[in-house]
Amino acid sequence: MKKHFAAALLLALAGCSSLPHVDMPDMPRLPRFGLGGGAEGVRTHWRCASGADFSVRINEEARTATVSAGLRTIRLERTDSGYSNGEVTYFEQGEMASLSGVNGRRYTNCRRD
Repeated sequence: MKKHFAAALLLALAGCSSLPHVDMPDMPRLPRFGLGGGAEGVRTHWRCASGADFSVRINEEARTATVSAGLRTIRLERTDSGYSNGEVTYFEQGEMASLSGVNGRRYTNCRRD
């Protein structure tokens, strides 16, 4: 049985090698889609005094921030004092940042990693 399977496999592979080569046309570059349709921005990693960490990607055009903390990724809208969705809030001032509302946890005294 194994000999028959091996022979069939070899015949199938040999048949594939005899297919004609087909040139594919150049495909156009597709736009990169992000949240809100603008440039997504650079990801910033933050490490907090407690040892916890998170990252943020700010999209200035769409006025949004995408926060990744733990196993969650959350989209926040720009507010007067930072970014928030009503539950989660991200605030950055100078070289420090804070994040609250993710799984009931506060990330404070955070510095760029």
